[in-house]
Amino acid sequence: CSVTDERTAECIVRCADGFGTVEPRQRCVHGAWYSPECLPVGSMIRVVAEAPELIKPYWVVLHAILYASEDCTDLIRMDGASFSSGEYVIKYASYHPHNVWDGDAATSWAAKEPCTPGSCYIGFRFREAPAKIGCVRIEHPDGRQYQATRVTVETL
Repeated sequence: CSVTDERTAECIVRCADGFGTVEPRQRCVHGAWYSPECLPVGSMIRVVAEAPELIKPYWVVLHAILYASEDCTDLIRMDGASFSSGEYVIKYASYHPHNVWDGDAATSWAAKEPCTPGSCYIGFRFREAPAKIGCVRIEHPDGRQYQATRVTVETL
């Protein structure tokens, strides 16, 4: 462990076999310990904007749908919780990442800031890891300034 003072420390941790974490460190800040959540490997996915070089003012996603098969059939049931690189915040509106997966045409997610390749993502943490993700469908609003032209899918 790395100790800064009597109330601040940081330790590298390792999850049990078959489990992983996004940030493998335990931290003590002002005397309170924060531990990483070790999740089953493969239970989280991220859809990451990789192009264009700049999406400005922000990346907007109306809906995203995951399929088990490569021909975009066999819909994957979304049982779990959403997450993102951060959402745009404005009074009286919600751009929370759960809006991407809810199937409601009146909701959407917007990144908290302009996106460069790899900096913005939407994700989902499944209660049970899907066997395979073969296809992802993403719906953007009109206006190329809000659209990612290339994404990658990461399994965590």
